Amino acid sequence: MESIEISPKNIRQLSNISADELNALLKTKKISNLLIDVRSTQEFNGLNGHIKETKSLPFNLLLKNMNLLKDYKDYKIVTICNGGGLSLMAGMHLKQAGFKDVNNLIGGMSEWIGKGYPVVVENNKLNGSPTEETLENNLENSPTGKILDSKGKLCPIPVIWTK
Repeated sequence: MESIEISPKNIRQLSNISADELNALLKTKKISNLLIDVRSTQEFNGLNGHIKETKSLPFNLLLKNMNLLKDYKDYKIVTICNGGGLSLMAGMHLKQAGFKDVNNLIGGMSEWIGKGYPVVVENNKLNGSPTEETLENNLENSPTGKILDSKGKLCPIPVIWTK
C-alpha cells in the first residue's frame, strides 16, 4: 500500500467518535459495526484489555491485509488504539482504500477506560508481562533526562509527547 500524507486535510476526511458516543452506539445495535483494535496483540490481550466484540488487527497487519476487510466497506468502522494516534493513521488508510464510514476513537483505550466503560481482559497473567514495578523501572533517570522504554509499541504518541 502506498504511503499517505498526514495533513490537516486528510485528517478532516476522517470522522471521530468519542467514548461516550461509541458506548451509546454499541448499546443500540441498530447498524452494522466493525471495531478494529490496531494495537499489538500483547496490548490487546494485556492488563487493560479491549472493548467487547473488537477485532484485533495490529496496524502493520492491517496495512498488509486490507483486502480481508473488503466485505465491510459499508459498515461503520471504528479504529482503536491506546491514545488515538495510531488508530487515526489506520483510519486514514481505510478511507484511502475506499471504506465509507471510518471513525477514530478519540483518546483511544485510555479515554474508554478513563470513562469507566467495560473492557474484556482475556489473559491478565501473560508470561513475562510487565508489573507496575517493572514499568516504573523502565522510566529511569539518566544524565540527560528520562528514558522511556517503548519497545514493542507501534503508537507514535510516545514519540510525539517526547518531542
